[in-house]
Amino acid sequence: MNEMFVYPVINMRKTGENIRALREKNGMSAKDLGEILGFSSAQAVYKWQWGQTLPDLSNLLIMAKLWDVSVEDILVVDHRDVSFFYHEQDRISLLNELSAVQAIADREF
Repeated sequence: MNEMFVYPVINMRKTGENIRALREKNGMSAKDLGEILGFSSAQAVYKWQWGQTLPDLSNLLIMAKLWDVSVEDILVVDHRDVSFFYHEQDRISLLNELSAVQAIADREF
């Protein structure tokens, strides 16, 4: 079956801009944030801010809690339309995986 599906894609550059803006709004240097997250340098924070890499889920949750925002306030998500072939079971598996990811993102620690 050929179907059109809209799926989320994290915009790494814009997410990095959000991280920098939130960090600065909260009066933190990249080094301060890196130390809170357990890094020995600010290199990882700079890579996020430049859109080269993304923080892992644990670090996203810590930053959200630290800055009193949601993970969705940090991540910038674009949506892409794709056409693909799938079986009903594949669609169910994909929806279950997306639900599990959303449940993790919604969970408070």
